[in-house]
Amino acid sequence: MQGIKTRYELLSRTVCPKPEGSRYYKIECVKRLCKLCGVDKFISQLDLYKRHNIQWYKWETQTYMYANEKKSKKVLSLKKESVSNFLEELKKELQPFSAHLNTAWWQHDQFRHVTQNLPSDWTVFCSDFAENYTCLYQDEAQSAHWSHDTVTLFSIVAYIRCKFCELVVTQSMIYVSEDKKHDVHYVQHCISLANEYIQRVYEMKSKRQIHFSDGAASQFKSKTPFADALHSKSDFGFPVEKHFFGSRHGKGPCDGEFGVIKRIVTNAVKNRKAMVKNASEFFDFAEANLRRPTLDSQNECCHFRRNFFIVKEGDVNRKRPERTNVKAVPETRQLHSVRAADDSASLEKRTLSCFCSTCMQGSGSCHNADMVEGWIKETQRRQLNKKDTSKKSKKVDKKNVKGLLKETPRKQRATCSNSHKTADSQERSQDSPNQKEFNRQDTTVEEVHSVFEVILQTLKSCTSIDDIMIKGTELASVIPNLRCNKDEDISISGSGLHIDKFGMELLPDDVKKQGYFPASVLGDGNCLPRSASVIMYGTENNHTELRARIALELACYLPLYVDYTYLRRGEQLSDKEALVLPKSYVMYSELYTPGDIITSSLIERTLFEEIRKYETTADQHSLLDTLTDNQSSMTVKPMDVHPFASVQPDEALMSNLQDNSEQSNKSSVVSKDETTANQHSLLDTLTDNQSSMTVKPMDVQPFASVQPDEALMSDLQDNSEQQGRN
Repeated sequence: MQGIKTRYELLSRTVCPKPEGSRYYKIECVKRLCKLCGVDKFISQLDLYKRHNIQWYKWETQTYMYANEKKSKKVLSLKKESVSNFLEELKKELQPFSAHLNTAWWQHDQFRHVTQNLPSDWTVFCSDFAENYTCLYQDEAQSAHWSHDTVTLFSIVAYIRCKFCELVVTQSMIYVSEDKKHDVHYVQHCISLANEYIQRVYEMKSKRQIHFSDGAASQFKSKTPFADALHSKSDFGFPVEKHFFGSRHGKGPCDGEFGVIKRIVTNAVKNRKAMVKNASEFFDFAEANLRRPTLDSQNECCHFRRNFFIVKEGDVNRKRPERTNVKAVPETRQLHSVRAADDSASLEKRTLSCFCSTCMQGSGSCHNADMVEGWIKETQRRQLNKKDTSKKSKKVDKKNVKGLLKETPRKQRATCSNSHKTADSQERSQDSPNQKEFNRQDTTVEEVHSVFEVILQTLKSCTSIDDIMIKGTELASVIPNLRCNKDEDISISGSGLHIDKFGMELLPDDVKKQGYFPASVLGDGNCLPRSASVIMYGTENNHTELRARIALELACYLPLYVDYTYLRRGEQLSDKEALVLPKSYVMYSELYTPGDIITSSLIERTLFEEIRKYETTADQHSLLDTLTDNQSSMTVKPMDVHPFASVQPDEALMSNLQDNSEQSNKSSVVSKDETTANQHSLLDTLTDNQSSMTVKPMDVQPFASVQPDEALMSDLQDNSEQQGRN
């Protein structure tokens, strides 16, 4: 085998040859779906060398301690291992490499194509930040080495049709600033200035604007720039499309501009022809020496222009809640093209960009349909409601609350949270003689459902973490204690439940022989509360209550669920493992944007939004006053329940097994009615004469024994065989 000199040659060894006349490999080869090529076939050619030892270099993340804090950095490590280990690592890197390079090539070609075939009423922007310019001195005091100022440089290279000769004009706009924040708000501010300048100088009205940039999430490729694109028509009068170069392949005209400008300024300083101490002096020097065309040689038909603009600190508006408080677009990192839909109410996204004639005209089938997928509509919803300025919420010092929660015994807090077992739990488990219980037999499911819907709706209306902690504590003090009126034996057929056929396949054989069966619940995002409702009440109908109680637990003790030292209790975890506990929940939340740094504030905001994730159509705000009247202190003890309750097989069970596939998709719908007099009566019952209430833990085992008979096991076996044939 001949030596491989470049990464591109390495890629060519793992894919089929390019089709004749094509610049790209076949898409099935790029996606590693082709059976004629692939990484495995390339690696198999090197099996003869697997026993040899070699050395190679690899970039790895290395952790170190600095000021009692763990930090990480990338280092180039020398590896001395066998060829077999080297090939395993190479295989992992090569698998996505084809798609990575294909995306980079394709996006650069699309950028070049749209700028060369630019419609007269379109503009194309290519944007990027430079590494901050450091203000140095040719002759400086030794101590000045530690106090150099820096200048932020941001460039927008615009492509516009010349109004005199119809050639493409390259307009470079360099924004110089003392503002050190390279964020989405700075980018949007400069884009607004650029559009004002183009409209004033070129006297053109754009019908569409194309933005190309790299994929930096903090600057270009995240939910806020997408929200800016969605509202671009109202901001500028025309729609804006966001397109992104391939990752780590974003070099473009902006980098060339930065190289020229910084080199000339640096040379002038070193030659003692200029002194640049701050952003203002940088701007003055650049405007006098680097502007094109120069002030004394203005030419109406000039196809390259360079202008400089100063952005003072404080000019950028970073208070834009209507653009920042939105949900992230799923799979943001895989997207390279985003635009506003025709209705300007939703976004459209796709993996790659395309500027073929039909795509630019907006009608007809795409000429590159074999490479580029179609547009997918995506609705970008708000995360937070607008704050009600008419009501001033009581401010809570979260640090003091956190300390209070740690210092105060959990049993003394007026909340509905699950507490750990304490020495006095048995003593407090005895019901008070004056206690007025919540008798579910005297109320309907709809009435109970409505009460806890009001609680969830109240939490959803909160606009801040402080507000939700206050509301949560108020609501937790008025709801009744958690009661379970169900025996530990739950009959599937008697409770109207259905056996989950997929769960039967996952259940171990020894468990099946003991007569235990998994019950299915509706998968609507409330599967955990629904499962708990089945365990406690033998029905899914009480899932709203359990969800409300979970939300109240988080609302009352939000600071504790951010503190990893609290979450690690009862587990022998290292500091590194414990630090992951609060972060792991955020990483799997749909509100999290991959790539964002997970901080304590981000964890708090995510938990805050998860508490508020509740949809309802019933108008039940009239219940709120009743919930907050006559409050008294209440505490709740945890129920010692387990994920499985026992099943009593009977004749109906056999029918249930056979009809499971038809009935598993059915679900009972709990109505959400308007507030009625009966519901007000129920609320009065809940809030009158309340005293300290406790709950005795249920002694429910994970599996209760069921004596299987021969007929049951025979039917189970026949049922599994019939499912296998189907």
